Order: sequence, then C-alpha cells, then structure tokens
Amino acid sequence: MKAYFFFFFITLFCSTIVAQPKEIAKLPQTDSIIKEDAIVIKKKKFTYFVSDRLCDDSKYDIFKVVPTTNPPSIIIVRGHMEALDNPTLKRARINVFNASNNELVGIFNTNSYNGNYLLVLVPNVKYIFKVEAKGYGIMQEVIEVPSKIDYEICQQQLKVKLNDKQKPVLLINSFFADENEKVFYLKSFSDTTNINADNSSEDELTNHSNTKKDKQYANIDELVKKQIEEEKKKPSEALKAFKNNDFEKASMFYGELLKNDPSDPFINYYYGVSLLKLDKNKAKAITSLLLAANYKVVPYDVHLYLGKAYHLSYLFLEAIASFYDYTKRAKPEEVESNQVRHLIDNCKNGISLITNQINIDVIKRAPISLDNILANYNTELTDTRVTYKTEFFYSSIDKKKQEKLLVCNFNKHEFIQASYGEKGFTGLDLYKNIYDSTGNLGAAKLLSTEVNTSYDENYPYLSADGKTLYFSSKGHNSMGGYDIFKCTRSDTSSTWSKPQNMGYPINSTYDDILFIPDTANQYAAYCSNRKNNSFEYIQVKFPERSFTNSIIKGNFTTLDSIPGKNAMITVYSLSTEELVGVYKTNSSNGNYLMVLPSEVTYAMTAPRSIQTSLMLKNSFSLMIGSKPLFL
Repeated sequence: MKAYFFFFFITLFCSTIVAQPKEIAKLPQTDSIIKEDAIVIKKKKFTYFVSDRLCDDSKYDIFKVVPTTNPPSIIIVRGHMEALDNPTLKRARINVFNASNNELVGIFNTNSYNGNYLLVLVPNVKYIFKVEAKGYGIMQEVIEVPSKIDYEICQQQLKVKLNDKQKPVLLINSFFADENEKVFYLKSFSDTTNINADNSSEDELTNHSNTKKDKQYANIDELVKKQIEEEKKKPSEALKAFKNNDFEKASMFYGELLKNDPSDPFINYYYGVSLLKLDKNKAKAITSLLLAANYKVVPYDVHLYLGKAYHLSYLFLEAIASFYDYTKRAKPEEVESNQVRHLIDNCKNGISLITNQINIDVIKRAPISLDNILANYNTELTDTRVTYKTEFFYSSIDKKKQEKLLVCNFNKHEFIQASYGEKGFTGLDLYKNIYDSTGNLGAAKLLSTEVNTSYDENYPYLSADGKTLYFSSKGHNSMGGYDIFKCTRSDTSSTWSKPQNMGYPINSTYDDILFIPDTANQYAAYCSNRKNNSFEYIQVKFPERSFTNSIIKGNFTTLDSIPGKNAMITVYSLSTEELVGVYKTNSSNGNYLMVLPSEVTYAMTAPRSIQTSLMLKNSFSLMIGSKPLFL
C-alpha cells in the first residue's frame, strides 16, 4: 500500500511535468507566447516535492514550497567542541559537505584554546559533518537546517568520545534560541558506518573534497562559501587596523569577533589593548585583558596593558600585581623604557591619596583646547600674572620643541617658567628669573631638587602674595600623569617647602594641570583629561564642612540559570562626575564592601564579566544620608 501511494504521487508529479512541454509544442513559437509563458511561470505561487527527510519510519511527505528569486538567508553557527574523555583536547577539523551534491562547503578548525568554532549555513539544506580529531579519527553526522527558521544564530555543541568498544562516537546538538529563551532544536542523523581509523590522513579528506572542484557549484553552496570568505577576512582586517594604530576600527572588528568567540585569548588581547588605547570602557578592557593574561601564548606585554587599565581604574593593588608579572617576563631594558617602576610608585601613591580624599564641589565643567588653555580662566587671576613664554625665556631646546610653555611672575619681579633647559636631560623643569642689581632680568636658574624631579614639572602659578607656588609634576608622589602640587615659603627670599600633593579628586590617574585658586582660596580652577582622555576646564568649590563616611555591605549576583558572582562595581559621584572607587566582588559569594562619603548621590554600574556577557547588567543611583550607614 505504501509503495502504491508513493508511486501514485510520483506518476502524478511526472505526468504534470511531461504534459506541459507537449501542450506548448502545439502552439506557434512566437515572442509574445514565450513572454506570456514566462509570465505564467512567474505568477506560479507554489511547487511541490516528495521527500522522507523528516521521517524516521521511511514514510514520504509532500512538501509545498514557494519559489523565490531572493537568495536564502544565512545562518551563523556558533559552536563548541568537547572531547568527553579528553578535556584537554580542543582542536578538531570540521569538514562540511552539501549532502545533495557531495560538494565541500568549507573546512573549519576549532579554536585550539577553547574549542570554539564558527560556521555558516543556509536553511533547507542537509549537510554532512565530517569531524577529525586526534585519537578519534574521522567521524560523520548529518545535519539539516529546517526551511522555516525565525532566528539567524544557531548554537551548536559538538562532542566526541570513545564508546565501550573504544570506537569513536560523534554527538552534535544544535538549537536556536531567541532572547526569551525559546528553543528550536535541529534534527541530526547519526551515521556510524562511516568512521575512519585513527591513522586516516588529512590528505584523504582533501583529495575527496577536490574530486569535483571544477564543477560549477549550486547557488546555495556559492552563497555559503562567499559568506565564509567574508568571515575569514575579519580577523586579518582587524589585525591590520590594530597594526596601523587605527584602534577605533580595530575595537569595532574585535568586538564583533568576540560575539562569536568570547573566550579566544588573542581576540581578547587585541580588543582590550584597543579599548585601553582609546581610553574607552576600561572595565571591558580589564575583563578582556584579564582573560588573555591566563594564556602563555599571548604576548607578555598583556600584563603591562592590564596593569595600566587597572591603574587608570584606581584598582591600584591589582595594577601593582600585574606590573610585577610583567617585570618577571620582560627584558630589563623594556621594564625601564616603559617606566614600570614609576607606574608601581604611582599606584602606591594612589592608594594613600584616594584613602584620604578631600571634599570639593564641582561648579563647572567645559571642554577646552590645550593650545588656548588660558582662555577659560578668570582674567583677573591670569592677566599679566601668567602668560605664554616670550622669546627671551626660551632656551635653545625650547625653540626646537616648539611647545607653548607658560611663565608666571610675582609683581613682575620674580618669574617662574617651565623649560627644557639647555641640556634637556630631565625633561621639563621649573626655572626662575629675577632682576639683578643693575635692573636687568637675569638668566634662568633651575629651582632646587626639592621642587624639580627627574620627571616633568610644568604649568606654574604664583599666588598674589608670592608665597605659594602651584605646579604640575609627574614625579614626587603623583598618582599618575601630571598631579597638581603646591609648595610654600615664609617670604619671597626664602626657599620653597617640600611640595604637597593637592589630593584626590583634584588629582587623578590622568593629567591634571594649571591649578589657579581665587584670592580667598574658596574657589579654584584647573584642567584635566580624565574624561574620555580629552581636556576640560573644571571649576570647584571647597566646602567648609568635612564629611563622614558610610560603610555599605552588599551582594552581587546575576539572574542567569547559573548565577555569576564576579563583577567590578564602579561608583561615581553625580555632583562631581568623578570616580569615587572601583570595587571587586568576591568571586565565590558575590559579597562586596564599600566606604563612601555621606550626603552624596552616587551612580553605580556593574558590568558583567566577558565569560557571561559584555552587556551592562544594571545601573542605579542612591543618596547616602549624613549619618554613617551600614547595609
């Protein structure tokens, strides 16, 4: 009966096909009739075919499909390979064939570090997967992508193992899932009859795939191969952008590649470095660099970049540990050229400064151009008292550098300027010029080593009474970049005191320059590039009241099926837009402890780790009252 049923439909189908040419042959072969016939075919809505592709019991179904000239949609398969009885094995070669014509669609290698891979398939096609792994030989399984798929991303799990008889077994589980976790499973057909021995060579597989290489591929195969080539170009394009220092483009490319393989160490390395170079989302940079740092094959300067990312995020202890890891692997000359010892000192200084932060209110913030930095300041405080250097003050090296440097003065009698000097061995230093007994302005003399260091000193400003000198320095106890310092003297003929760091949050791990207070020392202005690495003018007020601290005990967890406990919580003050602190949760239980000034409104963000998601999990604000708070 089954055979009769199948024969009936085949006969009906074939007779329909054969009958049409006979009827057309009876008609005159004119251009108008051919055009009309083409229109009839074009208007045809459906076609039918018979197949047993979806049946386990060998029964046939009639499929009704709609012809279309549009190319089929592309399905991206993000897979993970796992050897159940050999967890260290991550490398395998996946050869994908179109089952209808036995043509090779593509050869894909899994990531040797995490077993991930990326495939490109199209709907309504049956594929043969031939997987080759060391110790397992070549295994085969058939996968079919259904004709109606609402999702473009497929998750695939490829598992290999040896059975009780030490024969290799291949298991492939594939499914589609949308944001609401609706799951659509793909059907696969195991083929245990075509398992080659362990000594099967790669040449056999290659020769098999090239037997029909001169044949014109079907449209679907060409589409898949074209898409595969596009995917293969992305890593080389990303690396090219990175080497050309086009970190904007590199971060975009590597960000896309991470979506398909979020645990690849090299992608994370290049992505993290790109973000750090752009000074964008340091939390993401840390997460990627931290993952990459676990692999010895990644360039060892990953520890240097990770340390810098930690440092800029005020995670000073973690930064110090990363810098020490770098010194263990780098050459002594590399450690010296990258000023790693100085970076470690910056972190140690930062620990002390951020623990004893000062209280300020930010009144104004505005972007500025560094070439015209004086334009934003109160002219009553700058006019004739601080200006750009004239020809008289420039040394020979200053002229070669062609930088716009500042000079300040006290009653036009004593001038203090930033200069490279005549030798320039220690970079920028502070010099003074004073009038001699004959009434002539004398030559520049270097200020004492109490003020100058082996690092740069710049942006001097003298108070109205001439007893306080404000300047920026990369030395002393700077927490990173230029920090603002002040030193005092009892009168204009005395020596300057030891410079004092103005503290956090006036200073940051970035460059903070040209501090100018008002005459009452209630307000002040300075410039900083802590925000997006672009300089801005910041005006602050020093409140008379001191603040108390509140202790916050909390717990972090994700809402995933397997809750995540590891996160970095970044806390900002909404009034000053300054970073207050970065806190790491306990990776085992999610607990954290924060100490924050009271009577301040904060914004808190907690980005999840790269292993789970790069999305921002949550953001909220809270107001801490005037009394110490324990949560």
